[in-house]
Amino acid sequence: MVFYYAYCQLGVRFSKHRRLHWGALRVAAGGVPILPFFEVYPGLRALLSDRDRYVRELVWIFYATLFVDEDREFIELMIQGRHCTLT
Repeated sequence: MVFYYAYCQLGVRFSKHRRLHWGALRVAAGGVPILPFFEVYPGLRALLSDRDRYVRELVWIFYATLFVDEDREFIELMIQGRHCTLT
């Protein structure tokens, strides 16, 4: 969410198929290397970088099942029919 708002403050426009621009994200983060935060989760960097990995149906399912706690302490979603809570 922080990266999204930083992008908005820089005036970067989004489209539903846009890939993350790692250089712009680093600028938005004040020069802090941000890739290590994404590389903690195997495959996340590629998922957010490659256009051909965008699967519309999976994104729809994700957002259809996503719940964000009012205090933003956790999110809940369904993954392959399983209820998951992430803090």
